[in-house]
Amino acid sequence: MNKARSIGLSVLYRNTPYSVLVQTVEQVEQAEGSGSAASASSGGGATAGAPVTLNNTPLYVSSTAKNPATHKTGTYYYYDGILINGRYRITNTPSRVGKTPVGQNVTGWMDAGEGGTEAAEAMPQTTATKIVSTLGAGAGTDIAPYVENLTYVDNAADDSDTIDITLDAQDRKWLWDWMPQKGTTLYPRLLGHDWNRPGDERAIDCGLFVVDDVNYSDTPTTLQLGGVSKPSDSNFSETDRATTWKNTSVKRIGETIAARYGLGFTYDAEDYEIECDEQDGTDSSYYNSLCQNYGLVLKVYARRLWVYDREAYKAKRAVRNFDRTDIIRGSLSWTTTLSGTYTGGTFDYTDADKDCDISCAVGGGTHIKAVNRRATSVQDAAVQLCAELNRANHGTIKLRFSVPGDWSVSAGNTITITGYGGGPDGGEGGINGKYFVDKVTHKYAKSGGFTTAFECSGVRKAFHPHEVGGTLLYNTEGSDVSDTEYSTTYETSTAANAASAQAGAEAGAAVTLDNAPFYYTSTAPNPSCYKSGVFYFYDGILINGRYRMTNSADRCGKLPVGQNVTGWVPVSYCGTGESE
Repeated sequence: MNKARSIGLSVLYRNTPYSVLVQTVEQVEQAEGSGSAASASSGGGATAGAPVTLNNTPLYVSSTAKNPATHKTGTYYYYDGILINGRYRITNTPSRVGKTPVGQNVTGWMDAGEGGTEAAEAMPQTTATKIVSTLGAGAGTDIAPYVENLTYVDNAADDSDTIDITLDAQDRKWLWDWMPQKGTTLYPRLLGHDWNRPGDERAIDCGLFVVDDVNYSDTPTTLQLGGVSKPSDSNFSETDRATTWKNTSVKRIGETIAARYGLGFTYDAEDYEIECDEQDGTDSSYYNSLCQNYGLVLKVYARRLWVYDREAYKAKRAVRNFDRTDIIRGSLSWTTTLSGTYTGGTFDYTDADKDCDISCAVGGGTHIKAVNRRATSVQDAAVQLCAELNRANHGTIKLRFSVPGDWSVSAGNTITITGYGGGPDGGEGGINGKYFVDKVTHKYAKSGGFTTAFECSGVRKAFHPHEVGGTLLYNTEGSDVSDTEYSTTYETSTAANAASAQAGAEAGAAVTLDNAPFYYTSTAPNPSCYKSGVFYFYDGILINGRYRMTNSADRCGKLPVGQNVTGWVPVSYCGTGESE
């Protein structure tokens, strides 16, 4: 460690309300009827209010108009610095920048490549200010000299990132020119100088925050600012919507919602088709729930919606190892609730419109979670079932600890722990092993203190859709279905080769039946026939108290299911030691 190391801050503060930037994108959509601003630059590219010189430059009436309405020469100003469809809005006077109504204050739309001054040249040249401008915050004043304490919370899921800052507000301008308004923005960065050696510079970009809590106190004169990364002053988390989403996908829904608020969008996961889904709530709560149904996590960071697959992230290589000697003494706590871990699950759904039943299951054992909600196929149900099980099991092992300021680990990363023995899968009850980072809290004090606290969950074995077996049964009234006729049963996903010891049976294992009832499905009320002799577990997966059986070992796990499964037999006839 370099004894000359030091910790610093850059906190760019902009008193122009963030809502103006958001409103302008929404108004563009409404005025132009585009329905989507997906082509809006997530990084604005220009500073609101920055001057630009025009020389017979074509101006358009909208971001998509094909022909220019006029040509202008002279000095104009970026209205909001937001790039939409390759064009910027400009105005003819600085006093009109960001003002509404837009139609009375915007002169026209200019192609991004036009103008005597490129956007980048008009921006302040410090790295931090460049980053803020690209996040839509525009040029800001660095208020780091006034910061006494700062706490930055980086969340991996569900909750918005937060920032809390305590300022020395003795300078009277905090009561006058600088008093925060609703929608004021902050862009903090933690800076490390000469950290491990001379010239070793470090930085943590905390992202863009909208101030939603202001507390002023006198003697001592301090100002406390609290901010969230979620656009709290917009309709994103405040306005309920009744919408029906049809023939779309999780990703496309996210793109539409992000564009509605001028937010960037990053999707790092497999996409899932949505045939039809009803929204009755805010965009924020609805999309978060939709993502959870498919095992995805929604995070809001720096004016961007970020969707990722948590189980896939858990499988990534750990970014850092923390040994017991690295951890602040007395800060570590570890808890486990292994008794509450789900060992399997079932999914059942009846689609009244299609007159069909979807049923599937995975795992087995004694702690089974039942899920019943809309699905369009066995594969869709399998994804949702595994998502529900993995989400329920996440956090059954919790680890909390603190270290001297850390620069390398973010929420959503994985880390490893050594020096304590055992592992997070239980083992001998030890702590060593791999963990997913749920939350990172950085605390800075002007006196020079910098610590980082972690909240983590143990990485356990996950359930995967390819392990799930199930059926989709179309209900055909009056049909005469025997034990070998499965013309109305379709299999879209199977775990034929997934031996289910946890479920009490092994795929391919032989069992001798004595006048055992065979059912058409796992839920059929009456048996189709009775059979005796040697049969075989088709996949060993227990669904609704029944196993699928086949009359030949070479048919185990083979598709199509209807040609290889003889029927469903109650577990009580199968000699597995379990009962219905």
